[in-house]
Amino acid sequence: MKFNCRVALFILHLLVATFKVGKAHRIPLHGSAMAFAARSKPKKSSTGQPDYQLASLDLSQKWLELVRNGQVEATVEVPASYSDGGDKNSPEEMLRVRYGVAVSKEDANKCQEFVEQVETEEPHEKIRVINETLAQLQSDPSKISVQYEMDGDFVAQLQLVRTLRPAPSPGFAGSTSSEPPPYDEKTDSFVTGPLRLELRPVVGTVKVPGMVTRYDIYHNVSPADARGHFLLLPTLSLPELNWRGQKFLPTDFTNMLYLASSVRPHGSLFLGFNSVGAGASQNHIHCHAWPSPPLPFLNEQEDDSSPVEGWNCYAVSKVKSIIDFYDLDGGNIEVTYLKYPLFCVQFSASKEHLDTLSKVLDFASAAFGEAPFNIGFLNRPAMDDDGNTMDSEDDSFVDVYMFVRSKERSSVLPSLKLGVSEAMGLFHAQSDEELGVLKATTPLGGARKVEDAGAEHEHDHHHDHHHDHDDGPKKGPMAQALEDISYVDRDELWSAMKTILIGLDATIIGIDEETLEGTDDGR
Repeated sequence: MKFNCRVALFILHLLVATFKVGKAHRIPLHGSAMAFAARSKPKKSSTGQPDYQLASLDLSQKWLELVRNGQVEATVEVPASYSDGGDKNSPEEMLRVRYGVAVSKEDANKCQEFVEQVETEEPHEKIRVINETLAQLQSDPSKISVQYEMDGDFVAQLQLVRTLRPAPSPGFAGSTSSEPPPYDEKTDSFVTGPLRLELRPVVGTVKVPGMVTRYDIYHNVSPADARGHFLLLPTLSLPELNWRGQKFLPTDFTNMLYLASSVRPHGSLFLGFNSVGAGASQNHIHCHAWPSPPLPFLNEQEDDSSPVEGWNCYAVSKVKSIIDFYDLDGGNIEVTYLKYPLFCVQFSASKEHLDTLSKVLDFASAAFGEAPFNIGFLNRPAMDDDGNTMDSEDDSFVDVYMFVRSKERSSVLPSLKLGVSEAMGLFHAQSDEELGVLKATTPLGGARKVEDAGAEHEHDHHHDHHHDHDDGPKKGPMAQALEDISYVDRDELWSAMKTILIGLDATIIGIDEETLEGTDDGR
C-alpha cells in the first residue's frame, strides 16, 4: 500500500510537470525570432534613446537628464599604454583625461561618447586615435555610433572609451576564484577616493514588493552603452549591512530577481553580475544594468515582421539545443542545462514563484563552490501558443543565466577581460586589433546551422539528452573564447547541481529523493 501511494504521488507529480512543460515558454525552444514573429510589431529604432524603466523609475529619462547636465563624465589619470585597468604602479607616462557621455549636437535625444586630454595642447596618440574613431562613427546621425562585427549570433563591438575606466581593486587581477579579498572600506572606490559614489547624484533608491532591502542606483562613469549604464547595489545608507565585498549572498538573489521582474517594457533592461575572476573590477557588492537589446542587435533587424526583443536577442537566449533539464515544484521552476560554448544553466520562473526560484539559485550555486561565475537576468512577458505576447502582469517570467568558468581571460584574446556581457554573447573589443581577432570566421548565421544540422539535438523533452559538446563545424573566435574560459568538468558540475536540485525539490513537493531519481529527467 505504501508503494502504491508513492507511485501515485509520482505519477500525479509527473502529469503536473508535463502539463507545465507544455504551457511554459522556454527560451531555448521558443526564443528564436520565429516564435515571436506571429504578431507584426514596429521595428525598434537603433538610434535615439530607448524606453526602459526599473521599479517604476524611468531610468531612460534619468540618464538623459544626467547626460544633459554633464554628470556622466570623469577626469582620471591613466597610463599612456595600458588597457583594461593596467598597473598604475608602473613608471610609464600618465595621461590626464576627461571622458564620458554627451548629447549629440544633431539630436538632443541621442547620447554619444567623448574623450579629451586635459592640461595639454597636443593630445597623446592614444587619445587622438580614440577621438578619430569616435568622429568617424558619429559622423552620420542616422546610423548607430558603434562599430561591430557579427559571427552567427555572437557580436563584438568596439568600446574604446571604456578602456579609460578605473583600475581594478587590489587582488582582482588574474584571480581564478570568485572569493573576493577581505573587504576594506579604505580601498573601496565606491565609498573612498575621487570616484566614490557619494560624489554622484543618486539616480534613485528603490524597493519593490518581495525585495529584502532597498537598492541604490548610480550611473556608471564608464558606460558599456552610451544609452545608459547603471550600478545597482544594496543601499549605502546601511554600511553595517551593505558595505561588503563583491560576493553574492542569498538575499542578493532575491533582490535581483524582483528587480528584474519590475523591468518595463519587458526585456528592455539587462541586469548582470560579475564575480571576482569573471569580470568584476571593484570589491563592493554591485550589479550592472544597461538597455536591451544592445545597438548591434537592433541594427541587424531585417524588417518589421521580426523585431528584436531584449529577452531573446543574445546568443545564449537563442540556443536551440539543450543537454539536460530538471524542473522543480511541479514545473513552476524550469532549469535547463544549455548546449553553449560556456557552461550555462538557465533558470526560469513566473513572477509568483520568484521566492522559490531564489532558493533554487542559492542551492544550485553551491555546486560550483568558489569557481568564477556570471549571472544574467532578463524578464519577458507571457506568450500564447502562437508566440504572441500577453498583457498579464502576473504571468510574466524571469530568466536567469548562470555561467560558471575556470578563468577570466581566454588564450584567444588574452588582453580582453570577459564579463557577463561576453558570457551572454556580446563582446567589448578595446581596439581595432581586438575587433579584428574577434571578427567572424563563419558566415552570418553559420553558428545557428551547427545546431540545426542534427534533429536529435533540438530542444524536445521526449528525446534522449546527449552529453556531447562537439558542435561540428569550426567555431568562430568568440565561441572559442567562451569555450576556453568555461568550467572544465561541465557534465560533472551539472550532475552535482542536479543532485542538489533533486534534494531541494523533494523538500518542496514532499516526495522522497529516491522516487525523484527514478526517471531519466530526475522525476
